[in-house]
Amino acid sequence: MKQIEVVVWNNLQAPVDSAFVELNIGPNEWQGLSTDFQGICNIFLENDYLDASHLRITKDGYVPYGQHVALGIHDNRIIRVGYPPDPNSPNDIILPPLQVLVTGLEPVTVNGLDFLVNGQRYKIKGFTDFLLLYRKAQGQDVGPILQQRKEMGVDTLRFFTMCYNIAFFDPRNYDIYNILSDLLNELEFYGLRAYCTCFADRQLLNMPDSYCLDHHGKITQVLASKGSLHFYDLVNEFEQNGINPPMFPQPIGVLSGSGSRTNNAPPLNPYWDFVQYHPRRDGDNYYFSKYLTDIPNQAEVYYGVQDMPGPALRPVIPDEPRGFGYKSGRLSDPKDGYTMGFLHTRFQNAAFFHSDQGISSELLDDTMRACCVSFVKGCDDAAQGY
Repeated sequence: MKQIEVVVWNNLQAPVDSAFVELNIGPNEWQGLSTDFQGICNIFLENDYLDASHLRITKDGYVPYGQHVALGIHDNRIIRVGYPPDPNSPNDIILPPLQVLVTGLEPVTVNGLDFLVNGQRYKIKGFTDFLLLYRKAQGQDVGPILQQRKEMGVDTLRFFTMCYNIAFFDPRNYDIYNILSDLLNELEFYGLRAYCTCFADRQLLNMPDSYCLDHHGKITQVLASKGSLHFYDLVNEFEQNGINPPMFPQPIGVLSGSGSRTNNAPPLNPYWDFVQYHPRRDGDNYYFSKYLTDIPNQAEVYYGVQDMPGPALRPVIPDEPRGFGYKSGRLSDPKDGYTMGFLHTRFQNAAFFHSDQGISSELLDDTMRACCVSFVKGCDDAAQGY
């Protein structure tokens, strides 16, 4: 008789209790047990000569799991499903984690000027979380951050895959693609979408074009594996971040934009699935200032303004509006949050709550949280009747 200890963890790095674990011991014959509160069960096999088997794990709320396993004749084994390897136990079988079943998120499509979900017009309730992936790469628990964002009512978090100025985040120093995949799983667990901005501060990180093209391809591949649940933004303000958008192919299988420009500049043509713009920061009274009263006029970007080579005829995302915080020029009144959420949602396809604490991916304090909750209320009120 040999003992097979199975340790089951999920993709959120937590033990899975009451999962039913089975090993195939013969044609149409299985032997199994349920895991305890630590995600562990011990299966005792009568057949010492069972060398190869199939592991099957089922639990409500999880994707059904199956893996071929080589047990070895006469050997007791530990099978680590998503559980970190032990260097002192080199014969353990290391397998991928159990995946939380995604619920509540449906794919996003584009129809003319609109985003659609299940055939209904969908408008993003976004939140700036620039350092979210950075914190995940540092090994920090981002669960409390995601929980707070979800409780405030936003549905999409914007983060960078690199940066230099707000934090030193060079993706070449991390297993960034697996970390991104884990973050997407965690976002989906909370019913949140990603708005992933690939390039920021590239010129300060001294990245060659070859790496940038490869990085773009791999990031979009991870996002595309999720089936249009998330958004891809090539670059933040490309004129000052060392990126030439026409050098990059439009990705397949993920909703994408070719990047934002600075200070009121029209979106770049050729357009991808959606376009982005950043209102000018100086408060000038042209169409796209960050004054809240100018938000309705920003809808003109749909039809062509300034030297834009033609109407966008795409959903337009103003992903970096005037910010909230305590520095000069920032907003800190919940009434302004409501106005911003209402007007952006009424006249455009998205509204983003942009704040100093969000830029750093910190938990919002009470004042900023009140502003964000009011912002979401404005978004929801404007969406009535759509």
